[in-house]
Amino acid sequence: MVVQSPAERSADTRQGSWPHGCRQKLLNSGGGSRQKSCVQELSASSVPVMFARRSIAVAALVVSCAFTAASCAAVPAPAAVTRLQITTLQIICGGRVQPGVPFCRAPTASSRAVEVGTRGQVVVSGTTDSKGKLLVEVPAGTWVVTVPGAMVYEDCDRPVVTAVQGVTTQVTQTCILNVP
Repeated sequence: MVVQSPAERSADTRQGSWPHGCRQKLLNSGGGSRQKSCVQELSASSVPVMFARRSIAVAALVVSCAFTAASCAAVPAPAAVTRLQITTLQIICGGRVQPGVPFCRAPTASSRAVEVGTRGQVVVSGTTDSKGKLLVEVPAGTWVVTVPGAMVYEDCDRPVVTAVQGVTTQVTQTCILNVP
């Protein structure tokens, strides 16, 4: 952009207005007459550069605003996970009983398949590890822990547990193995 002195500005107003982007230039055409000419302030090559710089500045402003809005926006808290910590135990009863030994042995951890559900609808299933432990995620609610495919000589309980939102609830499922 060309900066005009006050004298040049007043000369422009006296001689009429010039198109935007032009400045007045008086030319001497050899014969002593003066001609008015419009000289573009910006060359053709500088126009795209000017708009490119403006576009980059606008894009940077938009990205900056978007980043600021995204970083300041409230992030919803992750949903609290509801879990059941299932422990499976096995008690062996019967068999050859020796004097001084109880009819049923002490409960031991056992690995077995379990299902968690209600009214015949299974929500989650899995197999406990060698220590008899299994951690599963379930929706909050009341659930029944069962052993699918238990043999006729196994008496497996069906514990009912209420899973509270955001809490890990302990539940123990026990099977009694009746040995003849």
